[in-house]
Amino acid sequence: MATFQERFNMLFDDSDLSQEEFGAKVGASKFQIFNWRSGRGEPDSEMMKVIAKTFKVNSSWLLGETDIRTPFDAEAALTPGEISPADLALIRKFKSLSPSKQKAIEILTSDNEQSAAADK
Repeated sequence: MATFQERFNMLFDDSDLSQEEFGAKVGASKFQIFNWRSGRGEPDSEMMKVIAKTFKVNSSWLLGETDIRTPFDAEAALTPGEISPADLALIRKFKSLSPSKQKAIEILTSDNEQSAAADK
C-alpha cells in the first residue's frame, strides 16, 4: 500500500498549486507542507480531513489504508434499500478507476443497453 507522503505528493503535483496557495486553502504553513511532502511528518487527523476534502479523496485512501480513492456520497445514492452491498462495492470500485477506464466502462455499458433494447 502507498504511504501518505506518496499519495499527498501525487495529488499536490497534479494540482498545479504552489505550497503557499495550497497552504492558504487548508490553513497550513509552507513549512508544514514541505515536511509532509518530504516525509518528515503527517498532518493531524483534522488537517487530514481538510486535505482529503480539498483534493476530493477518501482520507483512508490518502493515508494508504485503502485503494478506494474517492469518498462515497451517501446522500447522492438511491434511497435506502434500493442499493445492495454488492452494488455499493461495485460503485466504489468504479469510482476508484482512472477517468479513462471509467469512460471505457460507460461506453461498454451504453452499447450493452442499446443491444439489449434491440434484442427485445
